[in-house]
Amino acid sequence: MTTTIMGHIILTTELLRAALAEWIRMGPETRRPVNERLQERAPGATDGDRMAALVEAKRAVAAAEALAREYQAGRRSQKATVAELRRQFAWLDVSDAADGDLAQQLGAFGYYLVIM
Repeated sequence: MTTTIMGHIILTTELLRAALAEWIRMGPETRRPVNERLQERAPGATDGDRMAALVEAKRAVAAAEALAREYQAGRRSQKATVAELRRQFAWLDVSDAADGDLAQQLGAFGYYLVIM
């Protein structure tokens, strides 16, 4: 499956999901740069595609943080937050993905950023 980003860059859903998974990863592995980790995870992607995927992952994290602020303020439910992430980033809504429910994980990560 492919996703068009900013109207002209076409990336695979797998690359976008890998970029987000690396962006929100926690633990000692995060001492290594995210681009380096993504390169290992997606060696067949070009540098430009990996960078575009990371930009989109960063955009998704920023959206998750903004939505988490709405949740914290009582203006949005957790379920509505995750639904909005899926609406904004269609590549999050892959029911058979091996990496689990990234929309749910992203929502939790956004909330983590807000409370830290």
